[in-house]
Amino acid sequence: MPKKRINFNPPENGFGQVRRSHDLSYEISLLTPMVGGGVESWIPNKSAPVRSQSIKGHLRFWWRAMQGEDINRELLRERESNLWGSTGTASLVQIGLNCYGDVKLKILQRGDRGKVEYDTLPDYVLFPLQGQTDMNRFEVIQDCSFTLSIDCPDEYRVEVDRCVRLWVLFGGIGARTRRGCGSLYCENIMDDYQKPEDVANFLNCFGNIPALSTAPYPRLCGASFRYLLATKIDAISAWKSFLDRYKNFRQGVNCGRNSGAGHRPGRTRWPEADSIRRITGCVAGKHSPIHPANNWFPRGAYGLPIQTEFKNEHTDPQGKFMLQPVLRERWPSPVILKIIKLGNGQLLEICLILNAAIPARLELRDEHGSLHTLLANEMPLASAGKAMPDPGPILANENPYDGLIRHLGL
Repeated sequence: MPKKRINFNPPENGFGQVRRSHDLSYEISLLTPMVGGGVESWIPNKSAPVRSQSIKGHLRFWWRAMQGEDINRELLRERESNLWGSTGTASLVQIGLNCYGDVKLKILQRGDRGKVEYDTLPDYVLFPLQGQTDMNRFEVIQDCSFTLSIDCPDEYRVEVDRCVRLWVLFGGIGARTRRGCGSLYCENIMDDYQKPEDVANFLNCFGNIPALSTAPYPRLCGASFRYLLATKIDAISAWKSFLDRYKNFRQGVNCGRNSGAGHRPGRTRWPEADSIRRITGCVAGKHSPIHPANNWFPRGAYGLPIQTEFKNEHTDPQGKFMLQPVLRERWPSPVILKIIKLGNGQLLEICLILNAAIPARLELRDEHGSLHTLLANEMPLASAGKAMPDPGPILANENPYDGLIRHLGL
């Protein structure tokens, strides 16, 4: 593949002089396959898989997450616009890209039963592909390398470099990056992170107050970081093993649900389905509500919206039900699960839970509109006094985040 270069010239000040700047350069490659990233959903742009605008968006996100707990929204917006630009202000950060080498693809096709065959990739992460019924095959980018060059004023050099480090450590490119797709590796960055403690110490410089789930926007101050050295020797196998444990937590037999009959899954051990049955009044039949937690929606802590559809019998609620924030369609998951390759070559399974408050008002909706606004004791983090099946995904009275970390063995 021919090299592609996006050239940039540093902007000039009002006197026609180029402002003093410092060039930052990073050699970056994919650690896990990249999904999507093109103009069309789930379809990669094979000729230009990485875009400077997308990278700048990621860096902007991590810059915002770096800011301390004492900054107010107005000051945050002013500082962000000054550095990264706005509709009326040019960005002080200029990005150049040089993609080199061949872009290697992996093709996923549908099997005899019409299901996408994920092969060596974690199926629970890529489950949205199953819904794209108009496509018979999908391509994911398995190998891609590029040079990222950044030009910015000297006084922002350390700040911008930290954004790149956070993006390489905890972010990625393409879709589903918070579940480890499109994870990155940069040798000259990871030389500074030889041990898991090096990553933890880097995060600690952004603040370590015990205030998880309180920030009005996702931030690192008060976040929770857990890790475990992977037992697999290659990144994709380690990623699949890690995310398969997450799949078991969400819907595995004898953890997330009961055993079923044949290909039919068993009854869930999470409380949301029975909560919807109670709220809608559909309580007859062999699936009458029995969950001991009563009405509770803990999985909302892992991101919204959540869609529920019953497929068992006519006495169950009919149609699709969505749990989502009031006046908003979504709330991105604060939970990041991925693989990091340390500077010594070891692979690290990590869970970073950003400090982000769950929206104050959540509602259950069906195709006709809002059905129910969650009460305080129904909210995702209202775990006090909640009973759970034993064994189950989380314990009685257990915070959903603590249950996830415990189950993953981190």
